[in-house]
Amino acid sequence: MKRKSYLKQVSVISFAVLFFLTVVVSCSSENYYDEKTTARIYVDLLIIEESNLSGTDSVRIKQDEYFREHNFDKSKYERSFSIYGLDEKKWNVLFNEAERIIDSLKTASDQEPQSSS
Repeated sequence: MKRKSYLKQVSVISFAVLFFLTVVVSCSSENYYDEKTTARIYVDLLIIEESNLSGTDSVRIKQDEYFREHNFDKSKYERSFSIYGLDEKKWNVLFNEAERIIDSLKTASDQEPQSSS
């Protein structure tokens, strides 16, 4: 009976160590984008969604083109977004950066000369 109990403890410890290593490896900075890059991608994807109201397929195609053209990894972006979602402080930094980018785009748009029709 003691042998089964010992094996159970070893398997629990092994699982805990394996889980910890998986979390550490998946959270290494090489596996996700920083807040600024993630925010930039997020804003660009929002712009794609807003400007392609014709359907979800065209939005998905445009988003896939965006990732290819800018050499971004879609999985890495999604992982980044999920990681920041787990940490309220980082989440706030991400969205503050996204707001800053949107504000700068609005300012740049407002400063463009208006074309007369």
